[in-house]
Amino acid sequence: MLCLTEGTKHECKVVEVVAWNHDHQEIPVAVANLKLSCQPMLSLDDFLFQPPVTFHLKSGSGPVRTTGRHQIVTISNDLSEEESGEEVRRKKLSSAPSCLPGSRGEALTLPG
Repeated sequence: MLCLTEGTKHECKVVEVVAWNHDHQEIPVAVANLKLSCQPMLSLDDFLFQPPVTFHLKSGSGPVRTTGRHQIVTISNDLSEEESGEEVRRKKLSSAPSCLPGSRGEALTLPG
């Protein structure tokens, strides 16, 4: 999730994600154009990022807040009959580490 906070200047803020291709070249992609008066937040749920990625504030002044989670899914064919799919899903979600910086899962704020 990318979102603007109250008190942010009323201007467009463009956020880009920088990733690397198979040749280890940086590939920047603009993923959001946020403005406090019309689109103050954007969900990134449909984006699948292959770590490592870096978020940059390409234009405008901050702050822009980012939040998210790092989910690791493993597939196993030897599930016992006693474990339902929901129980396995809960175990995977509860054991997934946070990708947010800081030991307490604070949100990352892009500098302005």
